Amino acid sequence: MGGCGFNVGVEYAKHFQLSFGADWSLMNVSKANDYTYKNRSFTFSLGYIL
Repeated sequence: MGGCGFNVGVEYAKHFQLSFGADWSLMNVSKANDYTYKNRSFTFSLGYIL
């Protein structure tokens, strides 16, 4: 399978991290000939570093 994606993040004040990402599949995962389904995912994360 193949796909593409990206992630972007920032760190603030050496304690907080914020990131966003997305992934897209380039391959049809449907077994039916009439439909086209492709996987997609989106992520959002917030972190605190001790």
